[in-house]
Amino acid sequence: MLTNDQLWARVQTLDGQTIYTIDQRRPNRISSTANNQVEIDNRNTRPTRDQIFEAYELLHRDGSICLCNMPDWFSNNRVGRIIMAILGQAVPEEIETFNRLNSPLLCHHSGIRLIQH
Repeated sequence: MLTNDQLWARVQTLDGQTIYTIDQRRPNRISSTANNQVEIDNRNTRPTRDQIFEAYELLHRDGSICLCNMPDWFSNNRVGRIIMAILGQAVPEEIETFNRLNSPLLCHHSGIRLIQH
């Protein structure tokens, strides 16, 4: 598991790149990772550094995350979908995605899980 500083350094490498939501594969270009938040072109969604850290910690605690097993803030303003896409790109060696058709969870939502080694 990465430290918060290590994770944020990885997130900052995504500046200027396009990330894709897991289920619908919608493109989202990261325009800035300044001011402790991730700004996405043409979107009001701005995940904060702390939200990304909390999601990463929950992922390591629970082994997987999706919209059905996250705090309320995670599903508001689509921030959860963006954070899952960010984590999937920032730490691909740790994380694999799953879609609602092969969800290991009863809620049948797409999400991310730790890769089992």
